[in-house]
Amino acid sequence: MSKKLVLLIVLGFSLPIFWQSCQKDTECKLVVNVVDTLSKPLSGVIVNVGNNHLSSSKPSLSLSQTTDKSGSTTFAYKLPAIYDVNLTYTIPHTTITKTDSGVGSVHLMEGQTINATFTFR
Repeated sequence: MSKKLVLLIVLGFSLPIFWQSCQKDTECKLVVNVVDTLSKPLSGVIVNVGNNHLSSSKPSLSLSQTTDKSGSTTFAYKLPAIYDVNLTYTIPHTTITKTDSGVGSVHLMEGQTINATFTFR
């Protein structure tokens, strides 16, 4: 085999490895923890995380999830941005629903995970 053919084969196998190593993780993760005024975790809270800072020509980036037994839920976004957090909670064994709008904002950056704790009042 000629040296050129061997070189082409080696480059052909090496290029995908180098290409993948150059790609960076751009996913933004947000772990939301919700507690009550006594700092106890609240399960069953609907957490809405959305981006109200985009122009009206951009698509909505709003997601809703419910907290688990530990009062946590995790969101993943492909785009870094500033996201607003809103909470809705139905008090157990009642029909009383409380909404805590605008409890905070988080700034997500490429490849980072942010842990944020919000107190439901």
